[in-house]
Amino acid sequence: MSTNVTKPSAKPAKTSKAKAPAGGDERPLRRVLGFVIRRIATAPMAFAFLWPALLAVGGYWAWQQWGVEHVGKQFARLETSEIHLTDRPDYIPERVDLTREVLESTALGDLSLLDRQVSARIAQAYATNAWIEQVLAVRVRSGGAVDVQVRYRRPVAMVRHWSRHADVQGWAYYPVDPQGIVLPPSAFTAEDAAAYLVINIPEVDLRGTPGFSCGDSRVTAAANLAAVLAPYRRQLGLAAIELHAENNPNQRFLAFDIVMQSGRRMVWGSAPGEELQGEPAAKYKLQALLQSPPGGTDLRVAAVPVVHRAAEAGGE
Repeated sequence: MSTNVTKPSAKPAKTSKAKAPAGGDERPLRRVLGFVIRRIATAPMAFAFLWPALLAVGGYWAWQQWGVEHVGKQFARLETSEIHLTDRPDYIPERVDLTREVLESTALGDLSLLDRQVSARIAQAYATNAWIEQVLAVRVRSGGAVDVQVRYRRPVAMVRHWSRHADVQGWAYYPVDPQGIVLPPSAFTAEDAAAYLVINIPEVDLRGTPGFSCGDSRVTAAANLAAVLAPYRRQLGLAAIELHAENNPNQRFLAFDIVMQSGRRMVWGSAPGEELQGEPAAKYKLQALLQSPPGGTDLRVAAVPVVHRAAEAGGE
């Protein structure tokens, strides 16, 4: 009885090998990404808030570093036409353009409304102008409008001095406020200057520039007196303030004369607030002056009865 026996094949069957993708084996990258995703998914709830916070902080930092400078300057530039200053008083000549002056002397035109310090920078820019005594407030409104509240300097007198400037040779005048701060002479015409008291101090040395002190204590004291007399200039026909002849050489104690437009002269004495012991205060001298005393009157003496009447009436 014969049986058929199947002989095993002499060669093993061939197995095909899978080819690696052309981009290389991506399984390690997939494993890493899968690990990160699993860790985030199983992380505590606190980390769910951490990622948005980091994105917000990073975005804010990037905006402050580059956004304000590059984007803000282009799309949120401060328009000087939208700046609204406190209504200017009549004594500032109409030809004076305060915003233009500030624009030319500072970087006001380069500011961005997105700058966190824009209000402070605007205030600093306007504070440099000689006409502005103090910047009180700056308010940036929606739409790009800016309100700037300021206190203006007020001219009270013109100081007569001998000019050696190349543009002005000979006698010239420069305006001062009650504290002796110099205001821009170029803002005033000869007609404008004629509307003010003249401070006539011998050998006055003009060392101040607009916006700064005149640098002469005699002029500062006379400007203080001019602030008291200026409202009555037309009414009393006042023309000038000059040093009184009795001033001592060291100028420790200054006394002034008032010169009328008619040429009459009266002795005023010390500047307001600088009175010597026993000298009537400025308000009493002014009352005596308003009574139209004759030329040559010493208001330090003429004011004594006024002081007595005020004392009797309980004014002191």
